[in-house]
Amino acid sequence: MCGFVGMVLNPQATAPGVGPDPATLENCARQATSTLTRLAASPIIDESIASAVSEAEALGRKLVHYTGFRATARSKSLRSELKALAQTASDAAEALEASNGSAEEAQAVGMTVRLRDLAWRVREDVLAQIPRVRSLAGDTRLSHKTPLLRELWRLDVILANLGRLEVRGRDSSGVSVLVGFTDAEARTEFDRAVTAASLEAELTRRRDQIH
Repeated sequence: MCGFVGMVLNPQATAPGVGPDPATLENCARQATSTLTRLAASPIIDESIASAVSEAEALGRKLVHYTGFRATARSKSLRSELKALAQTASDAAEALEASNGSAEEAQAVGMTVRLRDLAWRVREDVLAQIPRVRSLAGDTRLSHKTPLLRELWRLDVILANLGRLEVRGRDSSGVSVLVGFTDAEARTEFDRAVTAASLEAELTRRRDQIH
């Protein structure tokens, strides 16, 4: 069993624009949380509940793109609203599951799956990605405008999806990262960091594998 993870990039694509407004995303998350709180308290699916879930799913789809990630990383209040949304979606799913046997059981099962998927996406694909990207950056101070932030986001998408592969596919996979330096000073700083971490032998071994 083999697994493949890749990212297809369009070299002609322009740099990402401003992207969604964090305040707009925050308001959308807040409204969805408010409606789903009612569902968690009284597991009855009506039109407003269905609409709120659809809007929250659309929000999740926006946030998994780079511009959504950047907006979330920039706004502490947006992250707070998203945490509340994920928790409320989980609570609502549990309430629906506990109410099985209703006349709308098939609808409740479908909605339960959607709510759990929503909670997972917000927690794992959006919120958990921010500390992972910061970890990849190490001590580097990242601006939300720097190209490096986008490249680290791309790398994390690959690593996160490798981690979700079936065990045999994951264990036999490999990742190759090409790193360039803007000037000689940047290269010198890299060499110093390698020496300080006692990684010269490992770097030499990896270089020998590609020559």
